[in-house]
Amino acid sequence: MLFLWCLSMIWLSWVHVDVFHRHVWCQCIVYMTYVCTFLSVWYVVSFTIERYIIVYYPLKKDLLCTRRRAKTTETLLAIIALVLYSFSSVTNGNISFKTVSMCTPLTRYYTLITIATTCDFLLTLIIPSIIIVVMNVRIIIKIVAYSRQSDSPVMMNKSSRSSDGRQPVKPLDDPKDIRDLSAATRSLAET
Repeated sequence: MLFLWCLSMIWLSWVHVDVFHRHVWCQCIVYMTYVCTFLSVWYVVSFTIERYIIVYYPLKKDLLCTRRRAKTTETLLAIIALVLYSFSSVTNGNISFKTVSMCTPLTRYYTLITIATTCDFLLTLIIPSIIIVVMNVRIIIKIVAYSRQSDSPVMMNKSSRSSDGRQPVKPLDDPKDIRDLSAATRSLAET
């Protein structure tokens, strides 16, 4: 919500409501867009990690995936973002072009801005994308393996016997099975 508010302040400048191009607003809005972008990406990473733990370590989920740990993770990520992007309040400012004041990166901090932008690119796109893709692929592999394992006849024979040793009746999903069953029933009725 805060991110959208910041974007709306930037977009308002297109209709000549220049809140974004005022001195303090410029630094605050740029700073908050950095912070919100970082947090949105890393919150997705954190709940992807939580899902990964639930799928791969189901016995440890009650220990590792608690409400308290989630709040702690959320708070730590917010603190990291607030500290990490504090540079943007110094490196951005208003520059006057003739009669117009513009919020822009300051040229004297060009090297710092270049390094910070590269780090931001790694922290908000490359690293989170790799983590999310790898963990989701592993989750899918685990779910598919579990699905295949639970559908296999060997697993059904071992694990699905009732207490008296009989196997449960297999559900008839295939129309061919239903036809075969009805033919077998007719032949039994004829004898």
